[in-house]
Amino acid sequence: MKIPVGFSKMVIINKPTMKPGCTGILNELFSQHNTSMLLGDAKYICPKLIT
Repeated sequence: MKIPVGFSKMVIINKPTMKPGCTGILNELFSQHNTSMLLGDAKYICPKLIT
């Protein structure tokens, strides 16, 4: 399933680090104007967003 993030007002990406993936290719989504990076382990970060 593709998510149409190009039409979104804001996209939040959760990643543990800024390192590229196993292929070494940088994801174009990370540099979009409507994208913010939230660095850290999702197991700990996501519950903090809710509270």
